[in-house]
Amino acid sequence: MTAAEARAARIVDLYPDASPPYLFIPAHGSRDARTVHLPDFAVPLLRDWSARRKKLAIEGDRLFSLRPNGQPITDMSFGRIVSEILEAIGATNVEMSPCTLRRYDLPPSAAGGPSAR
Repeated sequence: MTAAEARAARIVDLYPDASPPYLFIPAHGSRDARTVHLPDFAVPLLRDWSARRKKLAIEGDRLFSLRPNGQPITDMSFGRIVSEILEAIGATNVEMSPCTLRRYDLPPSAAGGPSAR
């Protein structure tokens, strides 16, 4: 999933309780609609965020918005959040950017940091 697709994600596109959990990415431009399976470590975080997001006074249905008017999250804010997540899981020697989330998966134990795909 690209950073732009994450910023455009809607609350109704997140399926954390499916088996396996996934985020639906609608078709856009030349890209077909698809599902992105969620890594195990992300499911409880996204489930909690989704529940919290539904209670916030934010207009619209974007999954990732930090503004009351429902504007999508900015690149800068998204980058800061990604950096904090990578640091929290002990990822070292990786580029701290949203692109990193596309290039790396956590091992099942999440103890060894990300591993290249």
